[in-house]
Amino acid sequence: MPLISAIRGLPVAGRTGRLLGTVSEVLFHPSEPRVIGLQVAPPAFLYVLSRAPRFLPLTRVAVWGAEAIGASSRLPSKRAGEREIGAAWDDTVIWRGMPVLSQGGTAAGRVADAGFTKVSGRVTRVLLTGGVVNDVAFGAREVAGELVIGFEPGAPGGGAVRVADAALDASLPGGAV
Repeated sequence: MPLISAIRGLPVAGRTGRLLGTVSEVLFHPSEPRVIGLQVAPPAFLYVLSRAPRFLPLTRVAVWGAEAIGASSRLPSKRAGEREIGAAWDDTVIWRGMPVLSQGGTAAGRVADAGFTKVSGRVTRVLLTGGVVNDVAFGAREVAGELVIGFEPGAPGGGAVRVADAALDASLPGGAV
């Protein structure tokens, strides 16, 4: 089960081995707790001109390697990819750095990392940070996937990842304190 931090920066190769780009972000469903695709930064045109990001639906990832990701086909057009994921790419959410709130509205920290299943994209765990000092002193919190509700765009501050109140009951793993 990959973590976002292990995927960002990996090269993406097509079926023939040709470089399609590099993973720049992992994209989550607009409301459900699951990954639906990867944002891919294509190589610069003539090694100079940057190109717009492309998108790889999770269903088109054929190989998950530690050194690279293999796509089962070329990167789809924007419209075809959106049909495949059932949402607009512009509506997908990047969870990394997003605030996390409990159902009752209590702040739980920010998303530092998240794990998910390779086939369905279902979130298996979310690692929270309260900031460097807080993490060193008290430890970072890990929330099990079944306690993650999903993204809520109307939450205070422009949106947040919601977790069940039970996620706050889990003890911190400990830190320097």
